[in-house]
Amino acid sequence: MGFLAGLALLLLGLHLIGEGLSSVKGKRYLLARAFSRPGSLLLSGLLLGLLSGSGTGLSLLALGLLEGGIFSLGQAALLSLAATAGAGAWVGVVALAQREVAEVLLALGLPLFLFRGSRSGGLVLLGLGLLFLGFLEMGQGAKAFAPLLSLLNPGPWALYLVGIVLAFFLGTANGVAALALAFMPFLGQEGSMALT
Repeated sequence: MGFLAGLALLLLGLHLIGEGLSSVKGKRYLLARAFSRPGSLLLSGLLLGLLSGSGTGLSLLALGLLEGGIFSLGQAALLSLAATAGAGAWVGVVALAQREVAEVLLALGLPLFLFRGSRSGGLVLLGLGLLFLGFLEMGQGAKAFAPLLSLLNPGPWALYLVGIVLAFFLGTANGVAALALAFMPFLGQEGSMALT
């Protein structure tokens, strides 16, 4: 049960981060400032990809800004590439998550969420805290699956298919990579690589 509870916390954390970041989309002056120069566009894309864990969502945002005439093709491509790189780094950040970091993020996010002016920042911090906490719970809950995995002894192709199905239902390949990291002690390196 701990694994499923951790998965629920991880997905809720991703949702809260998305909600917090989506409120920034409506503030044109922030977008104009963050995306005005190539360096700031690159840094913003990396940071947004790292926070959201979704390079695809930000690539679609860049496409929408391109079609709306707000971005040039070069700006849209740079944002898309930077967001994808940031989302790839998200898996590493989640893997390094510590309970203390999750607790600090939750403790900082709650007061920000309660005050009207900083609600979106609070949502992002609360989401990050829940995401880290969810990953830690998934790692603890994965221990319950160890006897089942040793009994079934799934081959690489079976794990590959499970990874595809999980990515489809979770809607995030990075989430499946985080799951593979949680199961690495039980699947081994080869099994975790096959799952992703």
